[in-house]
Amino acid sequence: MKANVIVMGNSGVGKSTLINAVLCEDVAPVGTGEAVTKELKVYESSQGVVPFRLIDSMGLEYSVASRLKLSRQVRKLSGNSVRSEDADSYIHMVWYCIDSNAKRVFKENIDIIHHVAKMWKNVPIIVVFTKAYSEYEDKENIRMINRILESYKYKDELNIRRVLSVVAQPTVINEDTVIPCRGLEELVFTTNELTPVAYQLAEAGAEEYKVRLERKQAQAIVAAVTTEATVVGMIPIPIPDSTILCPSQIVMLRMITKSYGLGNDKNFAKDMLERFLEVGAVTTAAHGVLNALKAVPGLNLAAATMNAIVAGTITFAMGQVYIRFVEGARVGKYRLDDYSVLDKLIKSDYAKVIANVVERYSGKLSGKNSVKEIFDDVLKDDSEK
Repeated sequence: MKANVIVMGNSGVGKSTLINAVLCEDVAPVGTGEAVTKELKVYESSQGVVPFRLIDSMGLEYSVASRLKLSRQVRKLSGNSVRSEDADSYIHMVWYCIDSNAKRVFKENIDIIHHVAKMWKNVPIIVVFTKAYSEYEDKENIRMINRILESYKYKDELNIRRVLSVVAQPTVINEDTVIPCRGLEELVFTTNELTPVAYQLAEAGAEEYKVRLERKQAQAIVAAVTTEATVVGMIPIPIPDSTILCPSQIVMLRMITKSYGLGNDKNFAKDMLERFLEVGAVTTAAHGVLNALKAVPGLNLAAATMNAIVAGTITFAMGQVYIRFVEGARVGKYRLDDYSVLDKLIKSDYAKVIANVVERYSGKLSGKNSVKEIFDDVLKDDSEK
């Protein structure tokens, strides 16, 4: 198996030139001015010169649009490799390239590195200063990186293993002076040296990434059933005393369990709903939401609207607590059949989720807002966290 190293950096820093130099082949297109690389491209040595693959990425500028585009590309690559469970396609390492002639490292540089590190936790990162024509500047480059990291909020999430300087191709300064290549052998050696631990971290990162994908699917299920519950809640019967929501909530719990690959048993989902009912969480929460709504100054909502908000809130909170329970079982913290853990989560977290949701939508409530609009905003806010 070969390690996959993604090469990142702003347009014009010389990523493609570096790839060609390391592989000793002209495989990556090189240009000046407009960025040449538009999509992720995977290259490897046809002659076996280096034992790892290099993934060329689009050149970045300090614009939100370019970062979002690269983010989508990396997320797609990561998602596909994790879903296929193909360890040979995981991202094992990052080379983040910075033009040494810029004489400055921006916070945005570190933000981009951090973004990839969030997708692949603890991925080893090598910062590569390209076009490093003067060896005297190498120490200053390291100092620049360290100065940014000292105050960077997420520095503990960055596994920056080395800061290296390279010249990827001979550069003519004048007719008497040519700066030769340098730093390439050290870069290859360091990459090979880090590969064993990179494999281990990639396996762990892939598992964590897979859990995040499962969580995203589970949250989508909660959003859909919450929206459905608000519609059901318009039915003119007292929600706290009715069981009309139970079928939808059973489906939600069942689908959440299935999304984490832990079964699809309808009877098990019924048992889980019973835990919420036995603890008294649903009735207590319903009364709590109603009291919170009545406490909003100047708010005058119809009874059906109040019921709809209550129905949506208790369903949403139920989904959030159950996701925490199932995900804990998924990662091996406890057994899925340990009902006592769910009971504890309901008692400790259910009311907190309710309060958090009420606080978030209370400012959006008015006689003009529909219930769907209110919960669309709440669910959107939650998905962006």
